[in-house]
Amino acid sequence: MAAAVAYQRKRALVIGINRYHRNSLQCCINDAEDLKAALGRIEFDVLHGIDCNIGQFYELIDEFVSGIQLTDLTLVYFAGHGKQSDNENYLLPSDYDYDFRGSESDYIIKHAINVQYIMKKIEDKRCCITILIFDCCRKSVRDRNPGIQGLSAMHASSHTLIAFSCAPGKTALDETQNGRNSIFTGSLLDHIKKPNIHIEDTFMAVAREVQSITGGFQRPFRSADLTEKVYLVANKVPVQPQVEASKQVNTQSCAIGQDTQISWKLKGIEKPQVRWFFNDQPLSTNDCLRVAEADDGTSTLFIRQTELADQGVYTARAINVVDAAEVKITLFIICIKPVIKFDLNASLEAMAGEAMTLKIIANGAPKPDIIWMRNSGELTTNDRIQMTTSTFDDELYTLTVLNVQPQDEGEYSAKISNVGGSLQSNNTYAIVESPVFVAKPITQKVKQGEAALFKAQIDGYPTPQISWLLNGKQLTAEEGVQMQFDATIGQTKLSIQKVDLEQHAGSITCRLENSYGNEEETVQLIVLDAPIIITQLPKEQETVSGRDVTLKVIVQGSPPPPSAQWFFKDILLGPENALVDEAKNEY
Repeated sequence: MAAAVAYQRKRALVIGINRYHRNSLQCCINDAEDLKAALGRIEFDVLHGIDCNIGQFYELIDEFVSGIQLTDLTLVYFAGHGKQSDNENYLLPSDYDYDFRGSESDYIIKHAINVQYIMKKIEDKRCCITILIFDCCRKSVRDRNPGIQGLSAMHASSHTLIAFSCAPGKTALDETQNGRNSIFTGSLLDHIKKPNIHIEDTFMAVAREVQSITGGFQRPFRSADLTEKVYLVANKVPVQPQVEASKQVNTQSCAIGQDTQISWKLKGIEKPQVRWFFNDQPLSTNDCLRVAEADDGTSTLFIRQTELADQGVYTARAINVVDAAEVKITLFIICIKPVIKFDLNASLEAMAGEAMTLKIIANGAPKPDIIWMRNSGELTTNDRIQMTTSTFDDELYTLTVLNVQPQDEGEYSAKISNVGGSLQSNNTYAIVESPVFVAKPITQKVKQGEAALFKAQIDGYPTPQISWLLNGKQLTAEEGVQMQFDATIGQTKLSIQKVDLEQHAGSITCRLENSYGNEEETVQLIVLDAPIIITQLPKEQETVSGRDVTLKVIVQGSPPPPSAQWFFKDILLGPENALVDEAKNEY
């Protein structure tokens, strides 16, 4: 093979446009996509655009040109509409929409891409080789030389080759021979991949084939200024696959439940095929096991949410026509015993009727499980007990008890465990409640000398202190009363054995009190007794005739106050002269 230009990178800008406001095309997108794939197979780095408007077109040009280096071979390909105006050639973007009003020469300058603009930007980068390929279906603008069609002739600058799908002043056919590509690009796809062919010979072969297919109607044209041969593809002697690594690692670790990946760069000429094995058995891919191949020969095995079963020896085996090479690595799955990062408090209080929440933050690998217990009995979820676990790296475990009741009091513990081990945290909870009457005492009516019994059912935690009061004064056992409290059912009793009207009648109050509040309830003790005259009428009373005289007795009796009738010589007197002072029991 003759001496050739030595370049280090091959880079291409490939653009195809079918969709135009007027005269859309049929094959240009296929042409661009297929050439992109073909160039990629011969190790080109390709920037690709389809149906670009003028802004997108300029952005692609700027992005492509900005990455050009001195040692690059650059290739630009365009498939779409092209026009000439004032001996300059233009590539039409998808939003080109000349409406035949005014001068198209003025319109095209602002709304199309000047080919000389592209060439100038690339020339300024001084790369070693430039190849420009234009497969355009073209017409001359309508207001300048309407009889001329096609693009103007262009002369290649130094180290440049320009290839047109048709001769200057002529048009290319918007037809397809293979049902997918234009005639020119279809032929180019067949020839561009052939090794050890000088680029001018490639386009010479394409020109012969296109002329033959079209019966000489379409004659591809090229202009070149090359001083050495340019080969896009060169034959390479096959080389046995090799592992590229600065330092070969034989082991790798991963915490259970985490994602991991194993990567090896395996290269050879020709490119080897890589297969993966696990413990010397072919590895089948699935949702948790995935293999990705990069263009540089790197093969990566992705393992999602590792399990203990994933521990073992992984082998990447590369095979080509020369031989095979393999590399092994042992993956260890690490289990981490649970660690509590935020523990339960030693002792907490919760108000009865409200919600109680216990929280623990712990981590481990795999993610620990938790069992909540009260007084060594396992708790399960129900309408009052809720359990949640977060999905963050540090796991937050929560137990919530709704509408706390005194029976929820006890020692709560959380047992946290995984395959690496377990631990337990204890916590004593005291349930507190301000005093409340579950059943209130009621007013009693008792006959003189009989027993009176007042009962109330109470609740509260800690257990409230209970006091009974008579007319605001606290009662004691020394006063002949009995007070009892049954803590199992929360019932308190006040018993007065022999009720006395003077001593016991009035207000009975039951008062409850603990450190979280107090409550009291007042009722009446009504003593039923026959009226008793405490102060009698005088046996005799003298007065002067014509003066008023007042007779008074003091009477005691159970409510309501006794009624009184007055008699004179056994004749009932009318009520008009009778007065009653209930406060003093005077009649």
